[in-house]
Amino acid sequence: MVVRPKQHRNAVSVAIVLALIIAALAMVGLGAAGIAPRDLVDALFAAPSDGSWKATTLDRRPVASRNYVIVIRRGKLVGGYDDCNGWSYQDEGLDKNGERKVLSTLVECAAGDELRRLYWILVHAPRFHPLGANDLRLSRGGHAGMFHRCRPNAEHSRCVEVQ
Repeated sequence: MVVRPKQHRNAVSVAIVLALIIAALAMVGLGAAGIAPRDLVDALFAAPSDGSWKATTLDRRPVASRNYVIVIRRGKLVGGYDDCNGWSYQDEGLDKNGERKVLSTLVECAAGDELRRLYWILVHAPRFHPLGANDLRLSRGGHAGMFHRCRPNAEHSRCVEVQ
């Protein structure tokens, strides 16, 4: 069978339209399932450390009853919760000191909390050390924190540990 140029163009046009329809239906399906396209891309290309993590110890001090959480996306710390305030980095450019800009809820926290001070030392430019699928060690400046993978629970403003 000989394909004429006009028939070939029509076949390509039909194929492109079908591909776009399939892509649109897939996007609608993902949206209905509560999955954002960015989350799908993140899942496909995630670093082992990506996800939400709840602190179990900070400098060997137990903190499992507290709500110290970090969120890592694409191998980069993007936010968390310091047992008082939710926070995230605004990565639209560095501030005048060359630092990443932090956005926070700015709730007044108890003064002199040593654990919160350790948390902020660790989350500022940490090194990630994945320890299996569900455990992570953060280190910086001679300090270390152990974290366990968790999933956010918006109802209780907590992060529920993954078993």
